[in-house]
Amino acid sequence: MKELTNDMPKSCLELWGKRLIDWQLEAIRNVGIREIAIVTGYRREFLQLEGVTEFYNSNWSKTNMVSSLMMAKPWLESDDCIISYSDIFYTERAVSALLNDNYSFSVAYTTHFMDLWSQRFSDPLVDLETFKLSENNLIKEIGGIPTVTSEIEGQFAGLFKVNPKSWNKIKQFLNMQLESYIAKLDVTSLLSLLIKNHFDISGVPIEETWLEVDTPLDLTLYNSWTNNH
Repeated sequence: MKELTNDMPKSCLELWGKRLIDWQLEAIRNVGIREIAIVTGYRREFLQLEGVTEFYNSNWSKTNMVSSLMMAKPWLESDDCIISYSDIFYTERAVSALLNDNYSFSVAYTTHFMDLWSQRFSDPLVDLETFKLSENNLIKEIGGIPTVTSEIEGQFAGLFKVNPKSWNKIKQFLNMQLESYIAKLDVTSLLSLLIKNHFDISGVPIEETWLEVDTPLDLTLYNSWTNNH
């Protein structure tokens, strides 16, 4: 995000006059969730949020998403948790869809990816990743490099739900990996590894507005739209 995040985390960038993190908190609270935590790292002082528990990844500059996720293990080990990236926009309907899914491990995906990526990239395949579902809506592939659009049935939305039983299995899997490997591991790569190791992960479609902010151009594009989510 270049100069836009020189002084603040990406989650504090404004979309339609409100910070991304505040849009997320609104969506989460609107479905009745009150126990909320955030894993902080870079410029944590911007993310001291009322009513929100903080887990701090002091090694944020040398680690990736999975290491940050593991900071929240006291919660992940004790109750069902919905996990969200902090650089995305979604509505309460996306959160409700995950809450209402009965699987112990559920991953949200956006169905309107081609229209969005076509506005963000001259060639959407440059950035899109493979996402394939089985007949019973379990994810059978995620995060690969597609060669044709038929390999893309959705895009991971940066939102997922796990219960303590599933988290324990994930933790056991991670305990078998080198610490240096985990430090570099992102969530999509973790999901891909788990699927290849026969984890059942449910795909939950998100039909309504969903956005990710990866570049300054993304933010400019979205802010040029009318907020009618």
